[in-house]
Amino acid sequence: IAPREPGLALQSLAQHALAAAPFTALGGLVVGGLATWFALRNNPVEGAFAGAVLGGAGKVLVAVLLPLLAGLFFVARMAAGDAARIGAMVRTRQVDALRMLGIHPADHLLVPMVWGMVVAMPVVTAVAVVSGSLASFWAAELALGTSFEGWVRHYGAQVDGADLQAVLLTSLVSGWLVAVATWFLASGPK
Repeated sequence: IAPREPGLALQSLAQHALAAAPFTALGGLVVGGLATWFALRNNPVEGAFAGAVLGGAGKVLVAVLLPLLAGLFFVARMAAGDAARIGAMVRTRQVDALRMLGIHPADHLLVPMVWGMVVAMPVVTAVAVVSGSLASFWAAELALGTSFEGWVRHYGAQVDGADLQAVLLTSLVSGWLVAVATWFLASGPK
């Protein structure tokens, strides 16, 4: 599992993180802002439980919604491109050419992709959570005039270390699963 060509693994990591980060940041901004805005504006008791609504929004956004969104956007952006690239290499017999040169295709293609996706998925998830949380603050400020300190106190009240550990673990495992699934789908017969 250790990369034989660390340069390829670093290149894959940079490609996966940098290409997907703006995509997930934009998605996080939209979802975080809209979810908080509509939760606060549609409060049936006219702001009486604004702190509880912000606390619930923080828990749902950080622990569930934004990581799920980041995963979906990451797969849509990166797995499709990698599958097309590897599938084209199989179809045009470039993978066979690697074998003829004595290069194991999995070492040259799969391992860097696994490292790139396993490390990039938590990075991209963190980008989505941070951008979604900032949008949540802006929405709370627009809807209620909430200060940053008040927003932080309520928004983070329900989020604990177990939530962050679960997000990290699921993003690591998801990155591995996406890479392996992409490899097997792309390297199969055409």
